[in-house]
Amino acid sequence: MSKEQIMLVLTAETEIIFLLQAVKNLYDTLDKCEEILGKQRYICGSSLTESDIQVRFDEVYAVHFKCNQKLIREYQNLFNYTKDIFQIPGMSSTVSMEHIKRHYYGSRPSMDPLGIIPVGPNIDYPSPHNRERFSI
Repeated sequence: MSKEQIMLVLTAETEIIFLLQAVKNLYDTLDKCEEILGKQRYICGSSLTESDIQVRFDEVYAVHFKCNQKLIREYQNLFNYTKDIFQIPGMSSTVSMEHIKRHYYGSRPSMDPLGIIPVGPNIDYPSPHNRERFSI
């Protein structure tokens, strides 16, 4: 094996190690958010902040960024919380999943050379949630 080939192998192995650590960190954070949202309405306390608004994980990140270990809709508190945020008056009109998916899958040809946009999932964000149990 040449020095260049060895460097490529070592680089690939290092990237995999960093990727696995990043995935672990992501899911550790989601687990922590799940725990927090079991006790309070919003992640940062009793009022909505910018850090609370994120509704594209299952539609984009799980597939495009290969973060499919567990989907948001598999977390009871996080999924109900996402629906709660989506149902804030005026919020849903600012979210176009088709536009979000077209952007992510169409603007990164190195990650998705064919630009294929997944059909689903079709998540029912307007469906009932249980977040009313926390006072606003």
